[in-house]
Amino acid sequence: MGRTKQYRRSRRAADADTVFLESDEHLRALMTALSRFAQSARYHNLDVIGGCQPETNDPEQEWQHIEMELVNERPELSKALLEPGSTGEIYDAIRREFVGRIEVFVRALCRLFTLGPLGEEARRFTGYLTPFLFLRDDDLSTRDYRTAR
Repeated sequence: MGRTKQYRRSRRAADADTVFLESDEHLRALMTALSRFAQSARYHNLDVIGGCQPETNDPEQEWQHIEMELVNERPELSKALLEPGSTGEIYDAIRREFVGRIEVFVRALCRLFTLGPLGEEARRFTGYLTPFLFLRDDDLSTRDYRTAR
């Protein structure tokens, strides 16, 4: 049996992590948008101003599309769109959803590094990974990463 399969079978959380990483469409859309932004979309407006053909779609429109997909899936958010002054509430719900998914993504990677088949070399970084490694589902979307710790 391969080390990856053994890791998945030996830890229930590892299997759940793998299922999440392989199947969560919102995570895939987030990672794709962030990756595209990091590679070239951050220069989109400069390309437009400079008369060049941008390599990517407008990153702001792409992000709004991802947000609206989430809103459309959640009836309470769709309803809130019709209520004046609810924008802050909607954006807060979107932020919590996105941050939570990214936290689960990072936690899964941390578990793979420290508990998985990557070996002793990866375990040397446990001190850096601990905040995510031990992140419980109840703690998702509750931390403020903007503050220094």
